[in-house]
Amino acid sequence: MTIDELTKKLPIDIRELHKVAEGQPELMYAAGELAANAKAAAKSTKMGYETAKATADRAIRDNPSAFGLAKATEKSIESTVILVKEVNVLCQAAIDAEYFADKATALVQAFAHRKSMIQDEVTLYVNNYWGEITEKSMDVASASASARKSKDSEKKLIKGRKDVAD
Repeated sequence: MTIDELTKKLPIDIRELHKVAEGQPELMYAAGELAANAKAAAKSTKMGYETAKATADRAIRDNPSAFGLAKATEKSIESTVILVKEVNVLCQAAIDAEYFADKATALVQAFAHRKSMIQDEVTLYVNNYWGEITEKSMDVASASASARKSKDSEKKLIKGRKDVAD
């Protein structure tokens, strides 16, 4: 999957929570794989850039006049290396590859956040967070009977204590 395809799958459809939760591991794996491949490509591109830079540095030191330099100083070599077309192209490619790897890593973090959001949504659903709020009504007669029983029990308890005290 591409980064754009994965990004489109980030939203959570609360009405299809079971399907969203079921597909999360596959999407997380795809995002992780994309990020790993992007990081590897970024490292490889950077290595190519560093190699081209070193090759250009060596070429400038070997023949400074071919690069328009009267003599090769550290500062003039450093300034000239970046002007070599291959080095410049590979530098931009390394920047682009690093950007893509960072973007893919952010996508993995977004899917990790999505996972925790799915877990929270499931918990809320299981605990009937969005359920209907109903008012429990108590029958007045049964409330009075319950209160009388409580008073009678209290009187018996007090009477029992007086008998024991005598």
